[in-house]
Amino acid sequence: GTFYVTDQEGFWTPKNRINLVKPGGFYGNMWSYGAPADTSDGAMEPPLVWITNSMNRSPGELVRVTPPSWAPLENKLIDMSYGMGRMFLTLLDESDPSQGAVVALPIEDFPTGVMRGRFHPATGDLYACGMAVWASNKQQDGGLYRVRRTRSPSHLPVSWATSAGEIRITFSDPPDPAAAADPASYELTIWDIKRTAEYGSRHLNEKPLEIRAVRVDSGGRTVALQVPGLAPTKCLKLLTRLKTADGRSFEREIHATIHHVVNR
Repeated sequence: GTFYVTDQEGFWTPKNRINLVKPGGFYGNMWSYGAPADTSDGAMEPPLVWITNSMNRSPGELVRVTPPSWAPLENKLIDMSYGMGRMFLTLLDESDPSQGAVVALPIEDFPTGVMRGRFHPATGDLYACGMAVWASNKQQDGGLYRVRRTRSPSHLPVSWATSAGEIRITFSDPPDPAAAADPASYELTIWDIKRTAEYGSRHLNEKPLEIRAVRVDSGGRTVALQVPGLAPTKCLKLLTRLKTADGRSFEREIHATIHHVVNR
C-alpha cells in the first residue's frame, strides 16, 4: 500500500525529494489537491531525503534492483537523474527507515538525462532511457543505454545508519584501513532549507561538523564516524576521500536527511 517517488524543487518544495507515499499522506505542495490549511512542516509527511541541486538536479524514476548478480545492491533503489545524467543509489537509514541517503553510482555520466530504467529478466542488465529538452546538465537529445554489472570493485557505500553521536557506513569493498581510520579522510557539512510559497530555498545555517574519531570494524568494510554534534538536520553532506587496498584514491559524496537521532 505504499510506494517511493521523487518530487521536484518548486513552489512549496524547497529542494528535490524522495517520498515514501502512504495512503492519505500530504507531501508539502499547498497548491495540490486536498492540501490542508496548515502550512507548517508538521502538517506534511517528511521526505525520505532532501536532495540539493548540486547532488541531483531533477531526479527521475526510481527502480528497484532485482537481479541477484547486482549484490550487494539487490533490493535497493536506484534513482535516475534527468538533470545530471547519472544514477544514484538510495539508502534507507538502518536505524530509522523513514530517513535515508543518496550516493552516485561510480560510473560515467550519460550524455543525456536518464529518466526510466528496467532490468532485463534474463541478463540482469539495467537498460535506461531519457532525453534532454530543457534544464538538464546533459544536452544530447536522447538515448538508450545498458548498464552492466562487472566484477570490478566499486567501493560504493551500500549501508547507512545514524545514531546519537555516530554515522556508520558500509562499503561494498574494504578501503585502505589507514585511510579509513583517519578523521581527515572525511568532511561533514549540514545546512537547513525553508519551505515557503517561493520557488526552492537557499541553504541556511550551513556549517561543518567535527568528526572526532573513526572506528573500522574487523572486516574492514564498515566505518563508524564519531560525531558528537550529530542532530536532526534536513540536509547533510559527507565527503569521503579514501584509498583502495592497492593505494588508488577515490571519493564518494553522500547526501542525507536525519529526522530522528536514535540511541543505540
